[in-house]
Amino acid sequence: MKIETVERKSFKHNFLNRTIMRVDFVGPFSQDMESILHDTRNYLIDNQFKDYEERIENHVGLRIDENDLIKESLPINTLEQRKISSFKHENEIYSVDMCKDFLGIVVNKYMPFEEYSKIFLNVLNIYKTKVDLFNLKRFGIRKTNFCFIKGKENINKYFSNNYFNTCDFFGDIKTLASEKKEVFSVSDYKINLLCNIENGTIKEDESTEIDVYKVSIDSDIYLDNTDIIEKTISDTNKLLEMNEMLFNIYTNLLSNEFIKLLTDSNDFLNEDIIGVI
Repeated sequence: MKIETVERKSFKHNFLNRTIMRVDFVGPFSQDMESILHDTRNYLIDNQFKDYEERIENHVGLRIDENDLIKESLPINTLEQRKISSFKHENEIYSVDMCKDFLGIVVNKYMPFEEYSKIFLNVLNIYKTKVDLFNLKRFGIRKTNFCFIKGKENINKYFSNNYFNTCDFFGDIKTLASEKKEVFSVSDYKINLLCNIENGTIKEDESTEIDVYKVSIDSDIYLDNTDIIEKTISDTNKLLEMNEMLFNIYTNLLSNEFIKLLTDSNDFLNEDIIGVI
């Protein structure tokens, strides 16, 4: 099977760890959140979100004085506290986090894009109907995938050598970690890509630990132009395009052999790989 022809629906297995869809904005005041939360709670309860919690998160902001460039001094960091309201779905797979500065949905295993994006967009629409001056500043989708490979020599049997590689300066070398990072743009989209290898041990059973390599793919696609974000969020095809770009990155980082294993409808059985479901 060629990478160029594989479709999302062909995959029967995955090693997706987390998906985050998030939009950052300005406009709501703290007092607006009571009305926003009231309507959001009712909507999410109707969609089987059963648990609710509040937490405080620290947020680092940058304050730059108008003379900083002349003085060549560093920006001043300010530590701000944000109250986050979090709704968790009854299946515990995903949750909605919201405050006056951002809205996010966190999905902890594979779920069809259409399902969680619908929830996200409907909650975002509640913000828009409640706040007159509402400006979107950043919108993105981030996905992290990882699995464990037994034996460094097997890494490039399943992952692209262009992005997952280690040095071989000496004959007997043990790789502890390797990382490749790229930041690039495609049309209006900006993309962060991190490919990581990390050596460690995991328990094979109660009495045995084995040496493995954690292989991770962390990809983030985002927009930071207000007008483009508005057009994208209101266009289902544009949203699907963003998600599809992450999928294309993912498949191009896998070997054909790994793709064949992930698209096999039988149970995933492979002695080299741990963590695929």
